[in-house]
Amino acid sequence: MHNKYCLICRSSSIEGGVEIQLQFGLGQSEDVNICPVCLGNLDDNGGDINYAFDQLRKNLSKRSFDASGDFREELRKVLLNQMGDEEEDGSFANPFTGYPFSSLMGGGNQTHRGRRVKGPKKKGKVRTPDFLENLTSSKENFDDVYFRDEELNDVVRIMSRKEKNNPIIVGEPGVGKTVLIEHLAKNINDFPFLKDYEIYSFNISTFMSGTNYRGEFEKKFDQMMNYFSKRKIILFIDEIHQIIGAGSSEGSQDLNLENLLKPFLISNNLILIGATTPSEFRSLETDAAFLRRIQRTNLYPLTKEQTLEVLKKVKSEYESHHKVKIDEEQLKLVVDLSDEFLHTRNFPDKALDILDETMSFVRMSESEQAIENEEEIQDFISHFDEDLQETLKDTLINRSVSDDDVRGVVERISGVPTSAAFSLEDRSRVREIGEKLQGRVIGQDKAIKKITKALQRKLVQLSGRTNQRPIVLFLAGPTGVGKTETAKAIAETVLGDEDELTRFDMSEFGSEASINRLIGSPPGYVGHEEEGELTEAVRQNPFSVILLDEFEKASPDVSKLFLQLFDDGVLTDNKGRRVDFSNTIILLTSNIGSGKKENVIGLQRNNAEEKHKEEESRLFNELQEVYPPEFINRIDDFIVFEKLNKEDLEEIASLIINDFQVVAKEKGIDFKITQPAIKHLSEEGFDERYGARPLLRTIQNRIENALVEFALEDDSDQGDTLKVNINLSKDDLVISRQ
Repeated sequence: MHNKYCLICRSSSIEGGVEIQLQFGLGQSEDVNICPVCLGNLDDNGGDINYAFDQLRKNLSKRSFDASGDFREELRKVLLNQMGDEEEDGSFANPFTGYPFSSLMGGGNQTHRGRRVKGPKKKGKVRTPDFLENLTSSKENFDDVYFRDEELNDVVRIMSRKEKNNPIIVGEPGVGKTVLIEHLAKNINDFPFLKDYEIYSFNISTFMSGTNYRGEFEKKFDQMMNYFSKRKIILFIDEIHQIIGAGSSEGSQDLNLENLLKPFLISNNLILIGATTPSEFRSLETDAAFLRRIQRTNLYPLTKEQTLEVLKKVKSEYESHHKVKIDEEQLKLVVDLSDEFLHTRNFPDKALDILDETMSFVRMSESEQAIENEEEIQDFISHFDEDLQETLKDTLINRSVSDDDVRGVVERISGVPTSAAFSLEDRSRVREIGEKLQGRVIGQDKAIKKITKALQRKLVQLSGRTNQRPIVLFLAGPTGVGKTETAKAIAETVLGDEDELTRFDMSEFGSEASINRLIGSPPGYVGHEEEGELTEAVRQNPFSVILLDEFEKASPDVSKLFLQLFDDGVLTDNKGRRVDFSNTIILLTSNIGSGKKENVIGLQRNNAEEKHKEEESRLFNELQEVYPPEFINRIDDFIVFEKLNKEDLEEIASLIINDFQVVAKEKGIDFKITQPAIKHLSEEGFDERYGARPLLRTIQNRIENALVEFALEDDSDQGDTLKVNINLSKDDLVISRQ
């Protein structure tokens, strides 16, 4: 019988190997093959021969042969006789490798039949797989960790348990989960129980690469387990929730990394440490079998005081890296501003981020001047001893961080201006808010005064309560009196451009389902992958002016949605992310109460102050009939807009025409209008019930239409200016060309 496969490893790749005839009892024999790989692994000292015999006996167990004699020795002789010629030292040469069997384990180059052949490689240290990193051997590169002794002891205590000794560190991003394990690797000898262990970091993306076909994933996993088999290993998997379903295919959903790890988590040779966030830990809780093999331990953010101490301890390292000095006063400012303006991030990460960014900014902004100064200083200190040169250089090169540098970096990272609350030179800008608003919004002095006080209170931010929630103003009054215009003016004054106003027409949110447009659709609904319009707008621009126009036309469920936002300054979107609204200005407009025939919202300018207060009280009572008390109680202030009179409308007409003149001049039309003509237009467009909007239509019909006709009839060359005069004659407008 002739076998067409290797009788040791069962491989069919036998070309280049040897064929051996084995004699069994009762005169039986069989031709067998040994592949070149197994042939190269055999040794004449009997060690590998014993392995070969065991495999042969196992594979030939169905045959009846006499193994009562010294079959191992007989097999050895057969192999050696058929593998090569006897050498001078009495050993036999392997025809596959070209050197004696006795040298197989010795390494080095050998001489065979007059020629030099390369000997086998010496057995060395097994190479670490690419997807593993030995953190214990890299401990010199890790930073120290402060104020985490209790949490570190919890992790070690869990690992010392007999069962369920696999800790999972759960904490928000930026609290220091990964750094804690690096600190453990750096100081692992401080724990007698762990002195024989090594900590390896597992890179799941590298592990999964190149595993497109069935079997490649399992082969890599076996490679990792074989590497761990003779070692005591602590395997650290950052973002451990990623192992859920990793490696599964359509044919075998259960064969994934999570399930492959389960049997090994009960072994004392392998300890698993994972790190993830609270929201992502929920995916691990879906597998009860995996959950019973792990033990959760929580890691909470450091306090402001602890973070400040951490910055003081790492201060010298950052100074050495950036070649920039920073005082403890600026360190405290870093902690305070990061706590105030980066609500969605956690200590200590956000403070360290600002510190690093600020020192990098100072270093880069002064680089050109610093290079010139350093050249002069280097020339000066070159005359001193080498021992003094470095000390003198550090002393003379004095690049330091200022308060303005810290505020500027925080403003760029958070998108929220921070200087107004601290800088004396910016206080004049805050004081001028009222004047700028009154210059644009006509006839609403009482409303503008209340709005100005509210805005100044928000921008100066004296109280902690003001810093943690948005300012919410309810603008009420009849149509056309300037509520929306006031919102645009606030955006221009605070943000620098009225186009930065984030506006929502609440009449579009009349149904309960339309709420999903604001915060995004929940899981399972169409559009879940899309962001909410309101939450995404604030996530991109945390310092915003938001206008909720015609708020009374929205569904009553919308007001319930804003309860948390108005009180805590936070709104959770459809993906579970908490969006910070604490630096926003929210304006609600409404026409509630404007349908009364007599003494409606907004009194004439000559009415008594007492009646104005009565109307405010009446408005508040009507709001209570529409909105629940918990909604009304979260509004910072209710602003009542008065009705416009003829004097107000004449002033508004002047502003509209001035803007119109600027635009017309850019189109090649230069028109001039007299003040009596403006007054006539304001009287013609006056309607107490509809405010300023009829005036705008009057100007369009009487002036803009006439100017369009002149422009179309003009036969002059392009580039010439068309000049038009508008006067009042016999109680009517006279429009003529010059």
